[in-house]
Amino acid sequence: VLKKVSNQIGAIASGSILKLKDRIYFAGTESFYYITGTDQIIPISLAINDKYKKFSETDKKKIHCIYDVKNAEIYVHTGAKSRNLLVLHTNRDAPTWTERSVRDTKDIIVSNHDNNLSIISNANRVDNPLAR
Repeated sequence: VLKKVSNQIGAIASGSILKLKDRIYFAGTESFYYITGTDQIIPISLAINDKYKKFSETDKKKIHCIYDVKNAEIYVHTGAKSRNLLVLHTNRDAPTWTERSVRDTKDIIVSNHDNNLSIISNANRVDNPLAR
């Protein structure tokens, strides 16, 4: 069931939307957020805001996210030109971000909740079966 939670904050890229447990993660214009089970919108990109705010609106619209079930990490990719991923570690008390470089066209392969493979590629795009 869809419902409006905010008139000011929303997802800028449909490929960035991931539902994990009782949270919905998404990329917004100003920050990366999650929505709690009680409909609170929490900004979680304070640690990477300098980098995030430098992305153009066009790049933000290309953001795709993949959830790595094994490591409880969300890989945030901003499109084919980017060789870097922002990685959100969801298994910690507070959101923690790191950065990872993509060297090969099929550098990172992860499985989703259905055990389907997702590939982060710097040559094409990110396949995200969870963002439906």
